[in-house]
Amino acid sequence: MELFFIFFGFGVFVIIGIAYSIYANKKRRQGMIAAAQQFGLSYSDTKSAAMNAAYPFITLFQKGHSRTAKNVLRGNMDKFAMELFDYRYTEGSGKNSSTHWNSVCILTVPEQKFKYILLRTEGFFDKVAGVFGYGDIQFESEEFNRRYYIKGDKEFALEFLSAEVREYLLARTKTPCMEMAGNALVFYFPRLIKPEEYADLCIYALEFYKTIPETVLAKYKSAV
Repeated sequence: MELFFIFFGFGVFVIIGIAYSIYANKKRRQGMIAAAQQFGLSYSDTKSAAMNAAYPFITLFQKGHSRTAKNVLRGNMDKFAMELFDYRYTEGSGKNSSTHWNSVCILTVPEQKFKYILLRTEGFFDKVAGVFGYGDIQFESEEFNRRYYIKGDKEFALEFLSAEVREYLLARTKTPCMEMAGNALVFYFPRLIKPEEYADLCIYALEFYKTIPETVLAKYKSAV
């Protein structure tokens, strides 16, 4: 009899977990649809999983396997092509697997052809790596160097991250990761944000792009 109640309790726990997952997914989908309507964007449940091929230089889309984009918002904002979505990938397999969710905003600028840069806030292990000679690109501002971790093409990074851009980044209290290459700038948080918070991510992406020096935009024009 005790064994029956153990299995019964486990079954109830599983059913509750499944029911909650369905409810949470439905609520998030509704929230993202509402955000799409607010931003004047289209909504679709999923996006092509072949993002590693579409964005070969963006490291986020090369990580793991079972890559999936859900709750996709797409359209134009302030004359820029934008895509917003929840992005998931898995690392490892079986009992050793782990699933990672990200909130992503892609700003596409067809007329540009940028070199690669990764920009994110600097963490403890980045500082440790720097001690052993595996540091990132350094700038004149020590405050900026302490707060941000920059990898990629050094010449382009020094041109791109002008004093004005660095001041803009230092004024922020919460900055998403950013990778750029070719005609795409990819902004993301390594977690799921609330549907309504995608508005702030969009605004940041647009503001960030507008801080890029005109000389850089002119130099890195696409030949197409």
